[in-house]
Amino acid sequence: ADVVEEYAQTQDVFADSETPSGETEGDSLSQALAQSLGAPETVSFQVSVPNVGNGTTTITAEDAQVILPAVDHLGAAVVSRGDLTAEQIKEIGDAFFEGRTPYEPVPDTKEDYMEQIQVINDQYESYLEDGISEDELAPLMVQMDSLRERMASAPSRDDVTLNPMSYEWQEYPGVSGLEQIVGENNEDPIKYRLSASRENSFFFFFLSKNANTGNGTKNLSSKAGILSGMAVEDVSAVEKAFSENRCDYSEEDAIQLCLDYLENLGISTDGLEVSAVDPLVWYDYMDNSVEDGVEGYEIYFSHGVNHVPQTRTTNSIAYVPDGGKVTYDYERLYMRVEDAGVTFLFWQNPMTMGETLAQKVELLPFDQVLEIITGHVTLAYENYAMDERLRDGESLTVDRITLGMMRVQNENNENDFTLIPVWD
Repeated sequence: ADVVEEYAQTQDVFADSETPSGETEGDSLSQALAQSLGAPETVSFQVSVPNVGNGTTTITAEDAQVILPAVDHLGAAVVSRGDLTAEQIKEIGDAFFEGRTPYEPVPDTKEDYMEQIQVINDQYESYLEDGISEDELAPLMVQMDSLRERMASAPSRDDVTLNPMSYEWQEYPGVSGLEQIVGENNEDPIKYRLSASRENSFFFFFLSKNANTGNGTKNLSSKAGILSGMAVEDVSAVEKAFSENRCDYSEEDAIQLCLDYLENLGISTDGLEVSAVDPLVWYDYMDNSVEDGVEGYEIYFSHGVNHVPQTRTTNSIAYVPDGGKVTYDYERLYMRVEDAGVTFLFWQNPMTMGETLAQKVELLPFDQVLEIITGHVTLAYENYAMDERLRDGESLTVDRITLGMMRVQNENNENDFTLIPVWD
């Protein structure tokens, strides 16, 4: 409940926590922190760096938001690599499959392909009725032809032997050092799948519950995903699609559902904080249309300290200043909630909370922070810009600067880390 409330405060959704001035409790704490640091609401700057080629890359912040957590102090804590054991995975699997027998993965059968083809064909006919030409629908014909080709050599369901899965690490074929545990059950219209893989430099774990037939040309997508990666012309239609909630769960209910789900699986939620919540709507990539109404959420968690999550970033660790490769990437835990409940869980490089080193860390004044940012903001670009297409220059925009937590590796032990406050 504390995790849900903390997230709600950062979103200014709890009207009953208003102070006499009309501000939420989270606002008051953030403002107290901002005042102590001398942090403004927005900041602007521009810096340039010569490229490895002939161009110059300019990094600009114009009224970039300065985002503070809903607390008045930040702490620090030890975290350690928390790879799941085979025994833990079996406990999770026993709860996840809900009495169903998990089997070793089997190939798709002729019947599976027929059902998938039928879903796409129904959509094809519907698009024709809506006036979309056969030429525009050619990709669907290609997709169905590909499925028919694979169906020709696929076994029938009656010919498939189901072997109960083993909760023991098995070597991944052809990849030295990579091990996996995989099981599934698709005896119902819903396919249950569990997968774990490990190697010295990473650990992946995921659970999913999906319709066996798939969704054809439709995907549940976030607003950012639709606007940035899809060919949507009517932005107002996208905004309208996200304005109404059709999901059985509110954001706060969905967060609590995820936390309860983790606890039910035997996964500790100690130190877990909400990093972000992305509402989802149905997007059809064939006609670039969106259906009105939020149908679910993707909820991102990370381990934090004093209810402050790690700053969320899409970058993975690839390099450090001396060019050496980092052996263990950042933790990433996200879950999908739909009317059917939790339908997807992905956990990359799990971490386990350890000792709290400090409840209140002394933070630098913001003017010093800004000086460091403008002096070092180009370093990430220099380290990551390996694409030859960027040699002649690039224009980059900073739209926000966030104070949160970040994991740094401890000396002399690649499996132990410390969560410390950072500006990102």
